[in-house]
Amino acid sequence: MKTGNGTFKKKRNVLLVAGVMAFSMFFTGCGKSKDDAGETTAKEQTASGNDVQAEVVSFVGEKLPAISAERDKAIEIYNKAVAENLKSDEMMLNLKDSAIPALQNYINELNAIEVTSSEAKELKDLTRQSVEKQYNAMNMVVTAIEDSNPEYLTQAQNLIEEAYETVDKYNDRLKTICSEQGIQLTIN
Repeated sequence: MKTGNGTFKKKRNVLLVAGVMAFSMFFTGCGKSKDDAGETTAKEQTASGNDVQAEVVSFVGEKLPAISAERDKAIEIYNKAVAENLKSDEMMLNLKDSAIPALQNYINELNAIEVTSSEAKELKDLTRQSVEKQYNAMNMVVTAIEDSNPEYLTQAQNLIEEAYETVDKYNDRLKTICSEQGIQLTIN
């Protein structure tokens, strides 16, 4: 990457993958499981179980997809800038003016989602952790450009890798919660 003051000694593409961050897209549908006769299981008939089921289904299947446009916009801008090897000043402006504010809006919208069950709170927290790591990575890329310091790109890549690990934790936890709560997953 080039900066206004010179050239970085090493070039590092730090891409975010929209599919990895699309939590709600990975699990396209959730529903209550039924036994062979079509009756709900005893576990589902408990009020608290139904509340947890409803909240998890609502959070994963409705609330996250409803706010995903900001996150998707940020990732698209970031990936386009990296893929097209834009000049660093142009990349920095795209990140500062568009991608970072869009991702901050997503974080704000995510924080505004109210959940009450410990299961939904855990999923929300893992979502927030991953997105905040991506947000910090984008800011780190801006800092790398502003300071002409390629080491910050390495730090940004580490943050993105941590975000992927958090997404894996989210996916594992969602599968466990769905299994425990009798929620059927439809994997896209």
